[in-house]
Amino acid sequence: MKKKSLSKILALGMTAAMTVGMLAGCGNDNAESKPLESGSSEASGGGGG
Repeated sequence: MKKKSLSKILALGMTAAMTVGMLAGCGNDNAESKPLESGSSEASGGGGG
């Protein structure tokens, strides 16, 4: 009985963590878009060649 309740709690915690991660990944578009507009791809150092 304890194993079932423990697995339910663990599943709920993992679901909550994934939900928070998705919400955090979708937020702050305005704050990050300003530096991206002013900086070019050269500033990021993406060695494309």
